[in-house]
Amino acid sequence: MNLDFWRKLSPKQFTERLLSFSEDHCRFLPENGYICLMNAIKVLHERMVFDDSVDSGDEFSSYSSRDRLIDAIIYFKGEKSKLMRKKAYYDDFKIYKKLTKKIREECIRYIAKSLYGVVLPYLTPKCLYRECGHEVSSSEYISYLSSRNLNMVRYNRIYNDVVCYLDARLLEFEKLYSDM
Repeated sequence: MNLDFWRKLSPKQFTERLLSFSEDHCRFLPENGYICLMNAIKVLHERMVFDDSVDSGDEFSSYSSRDRLIDAIIYFKGEKSKLMRKKAYYDDFKIYKKLTKKIREECIRYIAKSLYGVVLPYLTPKCLYRECGHEVSSSEYISYLSSRNLNMVRYNRIYNDVVCYLDARLLEFEKLYSDM
């Protein structure tokens, strides 16, 4: 196949031919080279496919519908990841009855960050006093614990609904992407 043959192909035909060519000759490529080539072809395909139905007056005119779909998938995966990290951070939204070391540290972190905008190197009352000049009373710990427990109940209610919504949207967008 000469160079003119490759130049005359449409973007979709180009990537399909390149994929089939690399599949046919994969036994001659080292494994990491083959994986890199496949990733490069995928990125190349995503960049080359443009949707002509997009209006030129649209603010997203340089974006194809495929690009917007990819951005939406990445966004929803990121949001789901944030939610899962928050759930793990709060021990699956566990309700605490007693003041534990973890709750005291959370309270100190919350006071330092929200009231003073400071990230403490150590989450101790002594460090909070040294960095911010704030002494934590036992009533502040108890108040933090009760407000935290109320938030955990609310987060737990919302979490399942939001994750179901995100999963449904991701499934829908990934199906659309695979159909393109």
